[in-house]
Amino acid sequence: MFELLALFALLFVGGLCLVAFIAVKAVFHLIFCPIKILFLPFLLIGFVIKLAVLVAVAAIVIAVLIPLAILALLFAAPFILAAALT
Repeated sequence: MFELLALFALLFVGGLCLVAFIAVKAVFHLIFCPIKILFLPFLLIGFVIKLAVLVAVAAIVIAVLIPLAILALLFAAPFILAAALT
């Protein structure tokens, strides 16, 4: 009979620890949620800067590749015409 009482006491303590853990976890979520919301503008600024750098690099790459493509077509045009005529 004592073993059964000890088992129920152990289950009660385990359940109490589980409830305490869930309560502490909820309190930490309530505490740190406003802090996460405060960091959102900084994340947005970082994202906008990253996007601006990406667009600038893409524009530079396109600005370099277009004249190279024109030069390649100018040098390749006689060979393309000769291949088309034969």
